[in-house]
Amino acid sequence: MAPTKSTKSWEVAWDYLTMITMATLTYFRSVFHRPVNRFVAGFMGHACFLGVDDSGATEMGAVRTYEAPAAGSAIVVRPNDVLMHFGESAPSAAVEAKVVGAEFRGTTREYQLRLPSGTLLDSSQDHTVILHPGDSVK
Repeated sequence: MAPTKSTKSWEVAWDYLTMITMATLTYFRSVFHRPVNRFVAGFMGHACFLGVDDSGATEMGAVRTYEAPAAGSAIVVRPNDVLMHFGESAPSAAVEAKVVGAEFRGTTREYQLRLPSGTLLDSSQDHTVILHPGDSVK
């Protein structure tokens, strides 16, 4: 069966819609991972911030980002970005933090961690990871 004019119009519309959807998703992905400021970072989901020192690192160590962060800037850290290690399994460069808050959310548990500087950082972990306020993690 030969395509009709209405079929071609539908295909063009579908292609256009697909292109717009992909461009929008690409834009939101970029905004999520590289927000231009703290407001945008918070608008795109829960976010904590760590300051960057003159060497391009944070108090948690070297930064792995798309571009090297400028000294004096801050990087966005989302709860799913935070890896926690327990006891002997922690790498030597890991920073110790104290659990100051814990909340069960079904398939996950949300923890609030206090870094040595006093900065609070949120971490989302699998529901099987059970910690209590006062516990130390790296």
